[in-house]
Amino acid sequence: VHDAAKMQAIEVARQDIATQIQSALTTKIESTIGNQQLSQEEGESVLQVVQGSKGVVEQSLGRLITVVEMSRKTQKGIEVSVTMAYNYANVERIAKNHILSELQKRGDNIHKKIEESFK
Repeated sequence: VHDAAKMQAIEVARQDIATQIQSALTTKIESTIGNQQLSQEEGESVLQVVQGSKGVVEQSLGRLITVVEMSRKTQKGIEVSVTMAYNYANVERIAKNHILSELQKRGDNIHKKIEESFK
């Protein structure tokens, strides 16, 4: 039971990390849209790709380092909480490369504008 709860806590941590990366990249893109470097239509297209990249980010996390693991018994079973560490720069680079690759596949030049905003 403890191992299952731990695995579930690790999976939630992975999802949270992917969400954080996605949110950071979305903010950069929204800033680019706000600075009128992208049209609204281009921006929406890019944001769709960013949102679709969350699964790729989760998969690219690889092995996470467990910094803290806590567990306690509750009336419903065992509750496990984990704090994980990862290389933010590496995961962000992977996410950016995936997004740029997906945009390039679409055949327009949006990826060049986005590449500038990622720097």
